[in-house]
Amino acid sequence: MKASRPFGAEETPSFEMVFKVVVEDVTKCWFVLRRYQEFLALQDIIKLKVHEPRVTLPLQDTAERTLLNDFIRDVMGDPRIVAVPEVREFLQLDRFRRSSTTDTSSSSSDSASSPDSSPSSVVLDPRLLMPPGAPALARKQASNNHRKKSAKEDDISSSLDSEKDIDLGCTKKSLTPGDFEFLSVVGKGSFGRVMLARYRQDNKVYAVKVLNKKMIIRRNETAHVLSERSVLIQVMQHPYLVTLHFAFTTHQKIFFVLDYVNGGGPAPLIPAVLPPATGARVHGVQSKILRCRDLLRPHGIVYRDLKPENILLDTAGHIVLTDFGLCKEGLLHSSSKTSTFCGTPEYLAPEILKKQPYSRAVDWWTLGAVLYEMLYGLPPFYSRDTHAMYTAILTKPLKLKATVSKKARAILEGLLQKDPHDRLGAGLLDGEDVKKDEFFKDIDWDKVEKRALTPPFVPSVSSETDTRNVDPMFTKEAVIGQSPASPQGLSASVQAVDHVFQGFSYAPPLDLEDQWEAA
Repeated sequence: MKASRPFGAEETPSFEMVFKVVVEDVTKCWFVLRRYQEFLALQDIIKLKVHEPRVTLPLQDTAERTLLNDFIRDVMGDPRIVAVPEVREFLQLDRFRRSSTTDTSSSSSDSASSPDSSPSSVVLDPRLLMPPGAPALARKQASNNHRKKSAKEDDISSSLDSEKDIDLGCTKKSLTPGDFEFLSVVGKGSFGRVMLARYRQDNKVYAVKVLNKKMIIRRNETAHVLSERSVLIQVMQHPYLVTLHFAFTTHQKIFFVLDYVNGGGPAPLIPAVLPPATGARVHGVQSKILRCRDLLRPHGIVYRDLKPENILLDTAGHIVLTDFGLCKEGLLHSSSKTSTFCGTPEYLAPEILKKQPYSRAVDWWTLGAVLYEMLYGLPPFYSRDTHAMYTAILTKPLKLKATVSKKARAILEGLLQKDPHDRLGAGLLDGEDVKKDEFFKDIDWDKVEKRALTPPFVPSVSSETDTRNVDPMFTKEAVIGQSPASPQGLSASVQAVDHVFQGFSYAPPLDLEDQWEAA
């Protein structure tokens, strides 16, 4: 749980602090915003209506989100408490869970239908029930024909009036983790894991990339995650690029629902397995990688992280480029530049190491580095000592053994030029210059586009859920755990108000319901 307070500075009195209470069940989630005095009123009602409740609200001067979260967790863990109408009103259970089959109590509207129904009713401020970005409530003109209400009656009636007109949450149109059956871990990265999962709606299998929001924000990587989503949406529907099917968030995680590509990586094409004499067979693979780069160019996207780990094989042996987390958008021209230091050490271009502004020519360096590795077994300038490797990338001449063809050595020399201005592909024609190189002379680019080239290696795959080509270090890990839930299938937590990933959810342009009906 995040330890930061949701609004305001540390000196803000706890009774004025606003806390976000997130409620989830297997199909929906929503949140309500509450102040401390509302928690206090709720506790009084619980003590009045439940025999020996095991819930303790922290004192006002020590109230903080983590302690309030413990209080809400205890509330949700006791079905007697969840059955109390005022508790259900506090959590908006009957507003957003009308389809629930749990018969626990009368609806919250019954408990609050009259201002005089209970002297201990929870007073809810309607302004705190609206999600971030919702329009402010229009003020109603007071009528002089009515008797003057008490402050408490006024608060209650205002709450009820506002609830009639305003949708206070979301009946989940986007997906939730509960929509998937998680089968296995198939990958792991700096910010989370990749899970093999089955979508319950249509039984299809996907790779679900699960990222930790807290870690992303702490490491200042928010822009990269948002960029990945943007890039995936722009370059969809091409067989050489992994497809994003859905994206959604919970209060702690970010989910990318992607193609599950289970043919493994290109290791069988590396000379450690294939003898160097057959290195010519990498022509087709490299031509497909080059086609991937072509697909990104019209969008001004620089990939920046080309490496064997990001190149997977599908069941037919064709490549699929994955992981667009380090992409940079907006570099539409050969002169366009950016300056973020990022990438994988073994494949970093010299200009990135020098921390100079760099262009899309960095992608041609990484293409050369991957080709070098496919031909020789290791990246160029590789060393276990990272500092020594960086020094070699910047200063040492490229060494090319004669175990590969002259054409292969020539294109490597062109792609691995330390000066980006001299690098093959750095000119105005970009990838067209690379395609015209002698190395690709015999490639039929129409066949590349249509995936008509015969792959040099076809992986062994028995089913859509086969994980034999996934590293056992991943598949041996425990599948993602389930969130604690109450006996009613509900869970709730108190969290900081988070606007960073608002509007992150994604689904294809066609409504899901229409797709399912057409299927």
